[in-house]
Amino acid sequence: MNSFRRFLLLPIITVIFFSGVSCTPITITPDTHPNIVPLGKLSFVQVQDVKNRREGDKLQAHVSLLNSNRKSETIYYRFKWLDSDGLAIGDEPVWKTETFFGEQSKVINGSTTNSAAIDFTLELASGKAKPLRN
Repeated sequence: MNSFRRFLLLPIITVIFFSGVSCTPITITPDTHPNIVPLGKLSFVQVQDVKNRREGDKLQAHVSLLNSNRKSETIYYRFKWLDSDGLAIGDEPVWKTETFFGEQSKVINGSTTNSAAIDFTLELASGKAKPLRN
């Protein structure tokens, strides 16, 4: 009888253990995060929060990202600032890099001094991609 219970409990425990683990990568889409523009495959990046605020004439953006991998990952990123018509304003932004340790969360911050900016997009690319040009 004891071996029969163990035989029944093993699959149940296995299902409970793996039910919290997602095998499907979280996809960043315009529906889920309209301000985030992934360029290429970024299955390890999870967007935790997106906020912006105006401080005087400056629009500030704060995007919290999580590396869902257990190993370190590097991303390229840049903010594009948009006017009331949704058009990019200012000079072409420079790509920056950020390294995330395994399962680390970080906030990526950006701000603009252009008072015409009312929104932003954050472009993200994997650090494994070919070098990006501005």
